[in-house]
Amino acid sequence: MTKDILIIDDEEWFFEPYLDQIESVGFSCDYCKNASEAITKFQENGYKLVVLDILIPPGENFEYSDTHQKIGLTVFEKIRGKNTEIPVLCYTVYSDDETVNKIANLNGIHILKGKDGSVLIEKIKELLCNAN
Repeated sequence: MTKDILIIDDEEWFFEPYLDQIESVGFSCDYCKNASEAITKFQENGYKLVVLDILIPPGENFEYSDTHQKIGLTVFEKIRGKNTEIPVLCYTVYSDDETVNKIANLNGIHILKGKDGSVLIEKIKELLCNAN
């Protein structure tokens, strides 16, 4: 069964409370914790939306060149290389100009990670309901 959303975040404890909220409004989620697993899952499945943390571990055999360890940006570039249309929500603690501009240049949506995930949940609902 194809899932609606691919969530890429190594902090399961942080994101877990939102999974129930997302699934309670009718969307199914697939979850992974590193860049290598994210690329594999993305290539093997047809998702409608990606939620991506910028600070994730590389996993096995994942090549990246970002000296600041913002490996999620490399994942985002690889996703864009495979699919230019899928919405990507970058849910991250990074809000520096370089990161925000890179997300915008890749046609992504930047959402600042915080204690209240309601902005994230609302954006997911908006994007997926408009896509149907």
